[in-house]
Amino acid sequence: MATFIFLLIVLFSCNFNFKSSLNENNIVINKTENEARTEYKYYELFNIDPAKIIVPKNQTLSQSLSILAQDSDGNLIVFDGGRVEDADYLCDLIKENGGVVSAWFITHIHDDHIGALYKILNDKRIDIEIKQIYYDFASFEWYYEKIGNDAGIYYLFENAIKNYNEFLIKNNRVPITMLHKNNNISLYFFGKEMWVSVLNNHFELGSDPINNTSITYLLTIKGINLLLLGDLGYEGGNILFNDNFLANESDYNISYHSLDKNHYTSHPIEVLVLAHHGQNGIDPELYKRLKPKVVIWPTSKDIYENKHGRYNTDDTKNVLNEMSSIEYQIKSFEETAIIR
Repeated sequence: MATFIFLLIVLFSCNFNFKSSLNENNIVINKTENEARTEYKYYELFNIDPAKIIVPKNQTLSQSLSILAQDSDGNLIVFDGGRVEDADYLCDLIKENGGVVSAWFITHIHDDHIGALYKILNDKRIDIEIKQIYYDFASFEWYYEKIGNDAGIYYLFENAIKNYNEFLIKNNRVPITMLHKNNNISLYFFGKEMWVSVLNNHFELGSDPINNTSITYLLTIKGINLLLLGDLGYEGGNILFNDNFLANESDYNISYHSLDKNHYTSHPIEVLVLAHHGQNGIDPELYKRLKPKVVIWPTSKDIYENKHGRYNTDDTKNVLNEMSSIEYQIKSFEETAIIR
């Protein structure tokens, strides 16, 4: 078995490629003073400055998912990170915000979610520091049954972490701490005003199997809640919402609990990151149970516009247009957005 795994790693290391109308009083466009490659659009919505949520602009024409958040004390966390091609710009953003990632949360193993982190680890970059990584993957055997040779991404990613940690130790640096499901922790605190709730273990489902392994994260920062659904699909979305979200028709808030069922709240979701880039993800009707003020499209212009009718983006748009709570829709193929 060990020989088989080694051959797989060598094979995939050689052959596998990580593929590569608004209220003007609340929005300010500003170019950064350094060498950043895009403009920032500031959404001054929640009065949480200097805390902020950052939505990096895609560095390719393809869909990807990357979200950063930083509290008033400078604690910085990252969700997914995007593609290999997003790695350099993502590192620039991390360095602009202190250079230290308190925790990096992964939704699932697709390359448009873990590609940037894989490249950072594989390149053994030490211009940023990553303290912790959290993910909850299925087994390699399960992935191999579902996607065949493409399951090699599993070992490429895990070995990138292993090799990076060995490099750090050799150079007298602190290795990354792995936060796995075996820790039985579902609520992660960073300072006094930011925490992340893990809302599910990965699902192993017959339909849309890899996307439905997505972990759902609930970020709370200075009382503002952001729900990040990864690439969760239709079946997984129904399970998640039936288990975790209870609509309260009297005040339009929702009740939700974290994975260990010990943490409850009835605070609304102010910021929603759409599932699967706004297309072919959860049943869009489920969004109506959340009443968000801000919606983030982590997508490409091609998918968003859907000129060829290949995606279910239009279904999502139709549902969002029916939701009176939504004031802003942020698209990651436009500018880097900063919400505060």
